[in-house]
Amino acid sequence: MAEIRLENVTKRYIEEKRPHYAVREISLSVEQGEFIFLIGSSGAGKSTLLQLIGSEIYPDEGVVYLNDVNIARLIGPWRTRATRSFGIVNQQCQLIRKRTIGDNLLLCYPDEGAAKRYSELLDVEYIFCIKHRDWRTGKIERLELTTPEKVAGRNVLIVDDICSRGGTFTHTARALKNAGAEDIYLYVSHCENTIFDGLVLTDGLICHVFTTDSIYRGEHENITIINGGRE
Repeated sequence: MAEIRLENVTKRYIEEKRPHYAVREISLSVEQGEFIFLIGSSGAGKSTLLQLIGSEIYPDEGVVYLNDVNIARLIGPWRTRATRSFGIVNQQCQLIRKRTIGDNLLLCYPDEGAAKRYSELLDVEYIFCIKHRDWRTGKIERLELTTPEKVAGRNVLIVDDICSRGGTFTHTARALKNAGAEDIYLYVSHCENTIFDGLVLTDGLICHVFTTDSIYRGEHENITIINGGRE
């Protein structure tokens, strides 16, 4: 029978040079067909525990097993195949009444090039941005939304192919917030570990980042690997 098992699992984050424990020395097992309820106050570590089970993040100590296999040791197609044997449904739906998922979600491409590459592949309403750069330094001075009137009250997914430090996405998210966007998410096909050097994960504009494991090797509670990019 299929089983998920945690043995002395700990996950901590460093804030202001001090460790803060999201999950500490947790051991449990869940067999196929069994119902388990996680109860706790906000910040107790419930979501972190689910992310550990789903291999979205890895423990600092202890082991997470899926059918006696250490998930943290699986890479590429092996990990993808293992994690497809179960699923996690997030609770943050945040849908507007009387609208479909497509109505609630607005795609945003950070430049015209991305819009041309991907808009025909996704049948979802979108907008794109026009960058204004300093001609001497190449730095983005400001970013203009093509149709900002579509943004107010909408959840927005920024879509692009690669993220390095993420400066473009910070500018994009700020423009979206100024136009009245609700929650903003980012999907990139490839994410470099230099994302930790930028502001994407710290300025509070982008709620969550989704990517593949094609080149990303880090761990962060606000980054989710949604498939095996190296498969």
